Amino acid sequence: ETRAIFNGAGNPIHLHSHRMAAGSSLKIQNAAHDGLLYVWDGTVTSGGKRLAQGSSITLEAGANVDVRADQAAMLLQFTSESHVSAKAKGKHVHLLPSDRVPRTQMDPKIDGLEVKTSVGSWLHANSRCPTCDVWLHENSFAPNEVTAVHSHSADEVIVVKSGAAKFGNTLYGPGSAVAIAANAKYGFTAGPEGLSFLNY
Repeated sequence: ETRAIFNGAGNPIHLHSHRMAAGSSLKIQNAAHDGLLYVWDGTVTSGGKRLAQGSSITLEAGANVDVRADQAAMLLQFTSESHVSAKAKGKHVHLLPSDRVPRTQMDPKIDGLEVKTSVGSWLHANSRCPTCDVWLHENSFAPNEVTAVHSHSADEVIVVKSGAAKFGNTLYGPGSAVAIAANAKYGFTAGPEGLSFLNY
């Protein structure tokens, strides 16, 4: 079952979810744009590698990939629809198992002082690849942590994994997605149980 979350002409980043039954396959042929598949739940196999929850597959424009669900699984597919890269396209597929994702974990208490910072960060792709322009990171925030109002030079999509993100007066829980345009100023607060999210 495939659902479109963001796929309109006004969305520079498209986001789809793919819910897969055990033994089913998702095939992408000649990808039109750079993008990334994130294993939200379950376990899949691609390119002979088993990819558990929290793993990712980066697809360069022109690439082909076949993903098989070892058990019931759900994938999120991010696609950079409007971004035109000046990089040479290699049509590569980059597989990143969850246990190899670079991560930083911080202790929220140091010498008895509470540190107002995210307590965890995971980097799946950082746009430094010579043949693709894909970025995906995960952050984990302490309860009620406030992010300062800021902006980024690129469009982005945030997906809440656990806890909640408060934008304005509304709490957005797991599975909620927010599209933010390049250079738009925004800030948010982690919910009372903390917050973990993906940012593409």
